[in-house]
Amino acid sequence: MRKMIVRASCVDLLLALLLVPGILSACGHTSGNSSTTTSRNDLHFAKKIVPTVLPSATKRAGDEFHRGEQVQSVQGNQVSVAPLLSLRMLDAHNGWALTNTAVVRTVDGGLHWRNVSPGPGLINEMSSGEFRDALHAWIAAPIIYNGTAIPHGSVRILRTVDGGAHWQSTLIGGTQEVGIVGHPDFVNAHQGWLEVGSGAAAGNESIDIFYSSDSGQHWRKIATTPYANPAPGQLSFGGDKTGISFRDELTGWATSYTDATDHPWFYVTHDGGLHWQYQSLPLVPGISNGFYGTTPPVMIGRYGLMPVTVGDDARRGTLLYSTSDGGNNWVPLTLPNFVAQTVYVVDLQHIYATNGTACFASVDGGHSWQQRSTATLPDIIELSFVDLQHGWTIGGSSSHENLLQTQDGGRTWQAIKYAIS
Repeated sequence: MRKMIVRASCVDLLLALLLVPGILSACGHTSGNSSTTTSRNDLHFAKKIVPTVLPSATKRAGDEFHRGEQVQSVQGNQVSVAPLLSLRMLDAHNGWALTNTAVVRTVDGGLHWRNVSPGPGLINEMSSGEFRDALHAWIAAPIIYNGTAIPHGSVRILRTVDGGAHWQSTLIGGTQEVGIVGHPDFVNAHQGWLEVGSGAAAGNESIDIFYSSDSGQHWRKIATTPYANPAPGQLSFGGDKTGISFRDELTGWATSYTDATDHPWFYVTHDGGLHWQYQSLPLVPGISNGFYGTTPPVMIGRYGLMPVTVGDDARRGTLLYSTSDGGNNWVPLTLPNFVAQTVYVVDLQHIYATNGTACFASVDGGHSWQQRSTATLPDIIELSFVDLQHGWTIGGSSSHENLLQTQDGGRTWQAIKYAIS
């Protein structure tokens, strides 16, 4: 599973819930130069977080649910100053983050972080989280043994409803190899999905999709990809999967990067993830025999944006596809000359992105892009904005503090020397 971070602002999450929930998490992570060749390793894709409203799942014969257990938080335990691996700022003061061993929270804009981890040894570098507000969070952590996900292993789902003071732990899987795990994708406080990689080979990947209707206390596997000959309604094994997102309780999308030229991998469901159908996308004008990497759409009402990385022998870049009819039809917008590592949607007009070393912005919904930052940034891997001016980013350092902040819309960035306790 390829991961490109796509997030949306908390303000738009609330707006989307008032409309018809569904937000493409877009979080912006060199101006991609126009190199003469493009290989699949040149293209970077992101994993997205998309809030959506999901149907209540009712237990039926044969459904498998997994029960949880309570885990006490270890608030206040000392954590050595470590780089942040994932970041979600809720407003100018409050936010969540993950290190390779801890869940941490800030109430002062990132200067100080408090360890609210659910016990020692439960968080690892493969963990991913969704932080809905100051109280509600979900974290998916593959069970790690000697640095490798255990074959036939499990994924631990951790949830808190009190800001990390207490956690509940639930295990899912346990029947096959566990690969890269996506973010828990909750559309409200109760209903969510999780995509779990379950096997890969030569640019192809199998996934399992789990669904919870009770805030993550129990999960049911609702879809899987066969290694060959998918039946009608199943997802294809082809391609490296990049994520899932939902528009409402029934309609959602699954995305992927594939070696197949001029054939974007894009599947839609209209029954809450039980069955999937291929949805065709228009190709990008001027790209011939191109590679396409789709990432989960962000929906706000019937409007939506979807980052797609494309490339051929002449050019490459990450553009947005847009929809105004609930995702039935998509239109490719302008192809910029950078390949995004992460994209952040503040609203349908204002989007930030980064290729790792520079910050770019669009103020017209992706029709045009401008480079905002002038100084080279330190291998940016994730963005989090709370309005049009104030944002945070984390770099790819594995050995020291890596948090930066902007107060002028990404034009300049200042390092934050933070502490974790």
